[in-house]
Amino acid sequence: MKLISSMLIMIGFIANTAQANPYGMVYTKQELAKMQKRPSSNDLDAILSNSRLDYHGGMVISNILAYSVMWGEGVDSRVQSGVGSLLTAMLNSTLFDMLSQYSTVGAKVVGGHASSQQVIGRGSYGGNVVIHPSNAASTVTDSQVGAEIEYQIRLGVLPAPNENTVYSMFFPPGISISLGSALSCQVFCGYHHKYNSSQYGEIHYTVLPNFDGLCAAGCGSATDSFATLSIVLSHEITEVVTDPSASGGSGPAFPDAWNTSGGQEIGDLCAQRYTSLKTSNFTYEIQEQFDNRTNSCDETIYTSP
Repeated sequence: MKLISSMLIMIGFIANTAQANPYGMVYTKQELAKMQKRPSSNDLDAILSNSRLDYHGGMVISNILAYSVMWGEGVDSRVQSGVGSLLTAMLNSTLFDMLSQYSTVGAKVVGGHASSQQVIGRGSYGGNVVIHPSNAASTVTDSQVGAEIEYQIRLGVLPAPNENTVYSMFFPPGISISLGSALSCQVFCGYHHKYNSSQYGEIHYTVLPNFDGLCAAGCGSATDSFATLSIVLSHEITEVVTDPSASGGSGPAFPDAWNTSGGQEIGDLCAQRYTSLKTSNFTYEIQEQFDNRTNSCDETIYTSP
C-alpha cells in the first residue's frame, strides 16, 4: 500500500479561500494513481534530479511546538497512547537537523520579497489534549476544523499559539473531513493548513483522519494503521515547518515559503519512499524528505535520543 507522490495527480479543489491542487498541503491516496501511469523508479529519479525547492519569502517555523489534539474521546486508543512518543521522537531528531537547510537566513528569495531570516532547529512536543468538539457533525469542513481549534483556545482547553505552535488534529472513526470537494480517505490521507483568526493570527495545524477502514487502503506502505499514521504525519509535519502558510496552488508566491515552481512541497516529491526513525527502544516508519543539496530523497535512517 504505497502512497503515490501527490505531484503526479492533478485534481482541483478549494481549500478555505485559496484555489489549490492536491500537492502542496495535501497527501493524496494511492488509488488515484490508477488514473494515470505510475513512473518507474528510474523515471522518478530523473524527475527528482530536475526538481528544487525555491524560497518565496514566507515564514517558516523555527522550533516547532506541536500538540496532539484528539477530536473527542473516540480516537483510536493506540493513537491516543502512542502519538506523543512519536512526536517527541520526531521533533527532537536528526530529521530536523536535515531540515535546517531550509532555514531562510541568507536564502535567495524568488519574487523579490525580503527573507524572514529564520533558522530551523529541532522542536518539542507540548502534550496531548482531548477536546469535546462543539461541532458534532459526521463530516466537518476544513474551515470548521480551524474554527473549532480557535474555539477550544478561547475556552482554555488548548493553549494559545505562538509563532512555533502547530496543533496536530487526530480524528475518530466515522468522522470525515472535507477540503472543498475532496473527502478524507476518498481523496486524501492528510493535510496541513492555517486558519486566520482575528484574535490569534495564523493558527497552524495538521489533519489526520482515522487510518482504519476506508483509509486503510492507499494511505501508506505499512501493515498497521499506526505505522501508516507515522508516515503521513511525518509528511505533514515537515511541510508545515517548511511551508506553513502554503496557498496550495500550482503557482507559488509569497507568503509561501519553500516549494517547487509547480507548488510541490518537501514531502510531495518523496511520497512513494520510506525510511525509519529510530529511538533507543522503538523504530518508526516515516517518509523520506526531499534534500535540496542533492536533488534527491534523503534515505537517511534518522535517530532520536
